[in-house]
Amino acid sequence: MTLDAGDGTQGTGAPAPVLHPGDPRRVGGVRLLGRLGEGGMGVVFLGRAESGRLVAVKVIRADYARDSRFRARFAAEAAAARRVARFCTAQVLDAGQDGDLAYLVTEFIEGPTLTAALSQDGPMRGSTLESLAIGIAAALNGIHAAGVVHRDLKPSNVLLSRVGPKVIDFGIARALDALEGLTESGDIVGTPAYMAPEQFRGTATTATDIFSWGAVITFAATGRPPFRTGTPYELMNRVLSEPPDLGGLEGPLRGLVAGALDKDPDRRPTARALLLALVGDTADPIDATSRILSTQWTPPPVAATRLDVAPTRLDDGAAAGPLRGQGRSGARMTPTLQELRRSWQRRRPDVADRAPARRSWQRVLVPAVAVVLAVAAVVLWGSLRDRTDDRGTPGGDASASASAGPGASAPGGPSASGPVGSVPPSTGSGTVGAAAPIAIGVRVPQRGAISLGVGEVRRYRLHLDAERKVYVTGDVCSDLVPWRLSYPDGRPIGSNTLGCRQSGPYALPAGDYDLFVGGPGVDGKYALTIVDR
Repeated sequence: MTLDAGDGTQGTGAPAPVLHPGDPRRVGGVRLLGRLGEGGMGVVFLGRAESGRLVAVKVIRADYARDSRFRARFAAEAAAARRVARFCTAQVLDAGQDGDLAYLVTEFIEGPTLTAALSQDGPMRGSTLESLAIGIAAALNGIHAAGVVHRDLKPSNVLLSRVGPKVIDFGIARALDALEGLTESGDIVGTPAYMAPEQFRGTATTATDIFSWGAVITFAATGRPPFRTGTPYELMNRVLSEPPDLGGLEGPLRGLVAGALDKDPDRRPTARALLLALVGDTADPIDATSRILSTQWTPPPVAATRLDVAPTRLDDGAAAGPLRGQGRSGARMTPTLQELRRSWQRRRPDVADRAPARRSWQRVLVPAVAVVLAVAAVVLWGSLRDRTDDRGTPGGDASASASAGPGASAPGGPSASGPVGSVPPSTGSGTVGAAAPIAIGVRVPQRGAISLGVGEVRRYRLHLDAERKVYVTGDVCSDLVPWRLSYPDGRPIGSNTLGCRQSGPYALPAGDYDLFVGGPGVDGKYALTIVDR
């Protein structure tokens, strides 16, 4: 459970959490007290179990929770996470489905994230840094022993409690792999500054977590990741082809971090070997870890104050809309490959000018860089869309109306190099014909589903009489059919796959818009609804 929603601002001593309009009041028998944060997969709430114990409850985004494959994978990963020994981790207490909500309950860890602590107190030194390294290594040892791979270890997933560091959110990100529409488009799970080289190629193993351990310890010691900061493209290039910057790390810990950051996963130590190197060769490294933390761990000052837990309160200061798909942490990214591979080819230096030592990396860098360029495009697109959203009118504007407009074909058609899930003009058995009218709130078709042949594309025209924030909702769970929403001149607005998920909001001024469903090499069935709420 990441309590800072990825930005490292939530820590103990914060004001009493409050619930937003539309937030659930109870989930899985837990009474919710208020929001602790929001991330890429959902919202984290502070809750009180029936026993009176404070817990953290992550409520998964509705568009994930509606997908049967995600629910099945999520249940399996949560069950595996519950087998992880609670030493240096946040214990997973419960997981399940409550109506349309999927949720995960963990013990509530009182303390700031590593991100927040460094922001307030600066880099760690001496025994505190060594204790942090030992505690995270011990957590990974337990996580891996349970057959779980974290996949997204980063500073905001490490909480600094009074008794030592606690690793959170382990293993759950893997449930995203159940969504074929994500994995087929090159989805990667992670945060670029802390990702291992193989993660950019879609592979994650226990060795991947060891690389992330080295990156996190470097951040704790220096205040910056080992490959510095920058765009996802820049970070990936450095991770794949440049040595880490370990300035500020000294002694044996520096050597261990350097080994953990080896670009070859086969040469990295296991979590147990890493822990033994830190605490000494002992028959019981967990007992040794416990003794070291009890004598050497110094919690940050902010961890010495208690969270001000007030009775459940409702924050009426702002309307709560649907969750956005991209948290500020970037924990989930859905890259575009086709268009941005060409962008990489325009950017890359001449091969003849490269040193021989770098040529071997090009064989993996060329296909992989396209992934991260796509990440940058998605981040930029999300930023621009967020700005557009901020200009949207408040929900419930009774003066606004929407209706189906004329079905005339618009010029320009969809761009062949659009964002994720974009639908180029069909090259298969079907063609893009005249646009059929589509209205807000009306299911298309009214009953059943529409069958698409391979490569067939259906085109719809949406007319808005006033500015609206709209969502695209899929009503068929069995197939993930791509869609793309654009202006009549072909400029993209948003895209994804349908299935049982909702995308948006898209803040649209009055006017006409084209919605394309289907694409080359794709067939299946779909039904959809454009909603405004």
